[in-house]
Amino acid sequence: MDSLDDRLTDSEIESPERRELIGNILRGGALLAASSSILAAAESLFPQEAEAQRSRAGNRSVQRVEHDYPLNTSHQLPANRTRTRPSTDYIILHNTQGNFQGDLNVIKKHAKANYLVNKDGMVYSIVRPEKWANHAGRSIWEGREWLSDYSIGIEIVGYNFEPLTDRQYTSLKPLVEELQKRYGIKDREVLAHFQIAYDVNHWTNWKKGRGRRKDGINIDWVKLGINHRTDDPDVKAGRVIPDEFLEAILAREERRKGIFGIGREDPETRVTEVLGPNIIEGKRTAWTIAGDDYNQPTTFYVAPNNTITAGNQISDWGAIATGTKVYTNTDLATVIRTARPIITLAQGETVWSNVQSAFNDATTCYVLPDSKDVIKGNKANFNRIGPGTRIVLDCTGPYEIRRDRGPSRYAGREYNTDNTIYIFPNGEMKTGNQIPNFSTLPKETQILVRKK
Repeated sequence: MDSLDDRLTDSEIESPERRELIGNILRGGALLAASSSILAAAESLFPQEAEAQRSRAGNRSVQRVEHDYPLNTSHQLPANRTRTRPSTDYIILHNTQGNFQGDLNVIKKHAKANYLVNKDGMVYSIVRPEKWANHAGRSIWEGREWLSDYSIGIEIVGYNFEPLTDRQYTSLKPLVEELQKRYGIKDREVLAHFQIAYDVNHWTNWKKGRGRRKDGINIDWVKLGINHRTDDPDVKAGRVIPDEFLEAILAREERRKGIFGIGREDPETRVTEVLGPNIIEGKRTAWTIAGDDYNQPTTFYVAPNNTITAGNQISDWGAIATGTKVYTNTDLATVIRTARPIITLAQGETVWSNVQSAFNDATTCYVLPDSKDVIKGNKANFNRIGPGTRIVLDCTGPYEIRRDRGPSRYAGREYNTDNTIYIFPNGEMKTGNQIPNFSTLPKETQILVRKK
């Protein structure tokens, strides 16, 4: 590339327009990845202005950043989409509680994170790292509230109760290290969302209380190379009340690091109690399971009698039955598929109200009352389907069990779970986990295998 002074005459250099151009080059030099010769020429022509620009930039040198992780910038929002943060003092890690495409759309629409790390390890830059992202919400740490104003937010695709993938760790570790180096952030300032979030509601006795979010309880900080902070300065100072489950998460981490005498007995047992299935019982409430999503339309409660209610339709939280299952950040169709392996049409109900657009799928199976015959959705006469009809979604079969072809032949290790449905000769239907002895299955028993 020709140098700047080879291409500009003295008169052109002296013109106000050219001076403004060169000043802009100097001010934007850090953004010109392929224009080092232009920048050098501009600095040699106007050394005083160059020095002034370096001073205003904090004497940071201009260099091309090489990343140790796969980075996709095709979804990056315009620089003027949000304001520049007043300071960058923390890095906050989140779980998205969803799938990649849906997460990406929401984060872009609401500028909810600076970065998104997919399960395959790809890092997506959404909101530029120096810009404000709406990720922390109602939060407090060391007495400072609304930490979106002071932190970078990184969303990790996945749910709180499942581990991060190895590829996510492989990308997340160098990303965090790069940001720590760039902004001078120490390990103790790299936090999970659950550590900083709080809320004020009837679950917290109308005081500021932890427990609003569970993001980050599944992060292995050792794999990130982070000496993670496990105390809560705001609980210690009395600014917020603790959450028993989240205290146990931190206590377990302390114990694994060899820190004892922390005043929280048997954290492993407490964590195990809460990290079990998302079922309301004992100390496991809608709040401890779903946090501030407990009353959202994307949170569903499946009672022991299989009735399904969205969170925004519940008014009496004390009336929720023990044994109710909780599903967060999902939709009704997904819950039906997951929570009700056998759907029985009640009086006044329709096929559509139960299975919606899956009513005529080839993988939707209908068994009429007092019948053992299976009718596939794409061949069904819906005038015959009424109350008492059993419906199984996402299934293959039916397969007849024989002496030389047992249930595992068709269902594998799922033969004794609710992913396998048994249809007995008298028309009775049961899931695999309802059958105590498979050696006594009657002849002509059929099975349907639900896709996982």
